[in-house]
Amino acid sequence: VVIGTLASHYGHFHDTYGMKTVGKVPAGLPLPKIPSFRDATDNFSEAIIVAVVAFAQSVSLAALMAKKHHYRIDSNQEFIAYGVSNIFGSFFSCYPAAASVSRSSVQESAGGKTQLTSVFSAALVLVVILVIGPLFEDLPNCVLSSIIVVALRSMFMQLFQLRKLFHVSAYDFVIWIVTFVSVVVFYVDIGLWVGIGFSFVTVVVRTQVAKARILKKIDPVNAFADESKYIKTRGFSGIRIVGFNAPLYFANGDLFLRQVYTLSDTKPERVRKQIKRLGSISEFRRQSSLKSLESISSFRSARSDTSTRSSNPGSSLEENGFLPTSNDLAPMGRPIDTSMADCGYVHHIILDCSSMCFIDTVGGKILKQLCDDYKSIHVTVLLACICDQAWSVLEKTKFVEKYGDVTYMTVEDAVTAARLASPAEEPENIHM
Repeated sequence: VVIGTLASHYGHFHDTYGMKTVGKVPAGLPLPKIPSFRDATDNFSEAIIVAVVAFAQSVSLAALMAKKHHYRIDSNQEFIAYGVSNIFGSFFSCYPAAASVSRSSVQESAGGKTQLTSVFSAALVLVVILVIGPLFEDLPNCVLSSIIVVALRSMFMQLFQLRKLFHVSAYDFVIWIVTFVSVVVFYVDIGLWVGIGFSFVTVVVRTQVAKARILKKIDPVNAFADESKYIKTRGFSGIRIVGFNAPLYFANGDLFLRQVYTLSDTKPERVRKQIKRLGSISEFRRQSSLKSLESISSFRSARSDTSTRSSNPGSSLEENGFLPTSNDLAPMGRPIDTSMADCGYVHHIILDCSSMCFIDTVGGKILKQLCDDYKSIHVTVLLACICDQAWSVLEKTKFVEKYGDVTYMTVEDAVTAARLASPAEEPENIHM
């Protein structure tokens, strides 16, 4: 700064080359006076935008510094502090106060740790305003910009973290890119609004791509988890346990219904047609049980054939020298479910609601529709692990009043109740 100012002053850069400099810096402080409200109505909307953007930027920067230096901030305290400082500054014709990314980065890179750093910084600015200000009239603007660039080098280094961010979360990567481009193209205030709006859009998108999954019991730990991610899982005949890893609300209610119908392999409309064609629900169950027995018989035959070929390796070796396994006998590359618990008709569907952080009124209606649809085909829907917020909504929508007897504290409790209330027991496990 000193070298640039001296070179610009004695080299007459502004007059000779037209280089932009700081220019006249008025000395002294303005006299305090009551702010004028003459143009308040004309600038009210702009004032709201400035206040929101300034506070959002300030809190975001404070959170960034707090995370970097391992301390906590209180956003309410920050809000009060900015409000009081702006009220006080209005009597001295000050600009609205807000955290400065460049100044904060300079202060942090210089080794500032406590609020005493801000006191010295403010005192130095006061000295510049009162005494030294005129000496910086010939300081080139490019020198000031270089100071900011050096101070923000750590932020520019985040560009090299984009690949890692993409592998961690594609949504966060896209949010970062959209916000960065918006700030560069449209300036900071509009860019922040675009980033915030796009973040809300991604939240909706995430709930739209949420997937329900079939859960099965892991015996060693007595837990229920996605069967595709664990080996030692066990199902229950006639019982489907479905988990949904997203809140249930108006935007994804239909998606939730379709996925439950598909995973349970029991679509009420189709089952009603089959019951009407067969004449009664008992005949439908009998036909489903026959199909179950046929599937079990086919499984036993395949297993017996595999055992026979394994005992005579000379006649069953493939060209590559490997013996066929039970998975080789499964259609479409899917392994055979040795428990055969998914065979036969479904008489209970259990919804694991532990991942539903909230349910709105439309979500409550969706659950009512689900229970009513399955009740019409004599299938009982049970709900387990409902959080307090979701329970409150279900109470207010009269769901608990009508279906309170189908709610359970844990999935294990719901499974026990379903097995006790199930019709005639079917073969539950076929051990190898």
